[in-house]
Amino acid sequence: MSFILTLSLEEIVIAVVLALVAVPMGSRMTENPEFFFRNQVLYFKRSVLLTVIWLGGFIVRVFLEIFYSTGNNLVNFIVTGLLAFTLGLIIGERYMILTFRKNLEHYSRIFHPPGTAFQSCW
Repeated sequence: MSFILTLSLEEIVIAVVLALVAVPMGSRMTENPEFFFRNQVLYFKRSVLLTVIWLGGFIVRVFLEIFYSTGNNLVNFIVTGLLAFTLGLIIGERYMILTFRKNLEHYSRIFHPPGTAFQSCW
């Protein structure tokens, strides 16, 4: 948690704004999420690129915090901004997936009455 202390208030506000701006972009990226059934259980495919970008940013952030924990570092701010932006994208993606899943389960109940083999992995 010490990385939050190394950021100024302005940098934290900018990171929050980046995350909020990215939420609609993330929901737009996954307008048609891909769902599939495996053994009669509903799954979905997430964006691999988004996961790799966030994971890479997180690893870089932890590396910088462990080895270069200086207070005023532009690289720390850039990586934190990247993490905040990808967090917003992930939240937007998750919102679209949950919305699409609710619609899919609603229509699935119409075609699969209670007592049939429809399940969800959530």
